[in-house]
Amino acid sequence: MSKNVAKWEGERLVYAEEREERGEKIATEEIFEAISPESFTQVLREGEAGKEVPVITMQARRATKKSMPPGNGSETEEVRP
Repeated sequence: MSKNVAKWEGERLVYAEEREERGEKIATEEIFEAISPESFTQVLREGEAGKEVPVITMQARRATKKSMPPGNGSETEEVRP
């Protein structure tokens, strides 16, 4: 369980931590940026602290019902106890 929390840095929401794993310090960073009601970009980095680490960048955009194929969970269903 991480003791860190995500913090706003200007217009970006940033989560960062360092932990020890099998005797190595591992750095993790997750950034949400370019945030709008319709989209955001998420950047993930994880690897040995102090070294160049792999980067994954994802972009998400709000889907409209029109752009979603049928049966993908876009339909709502009323659930009653």
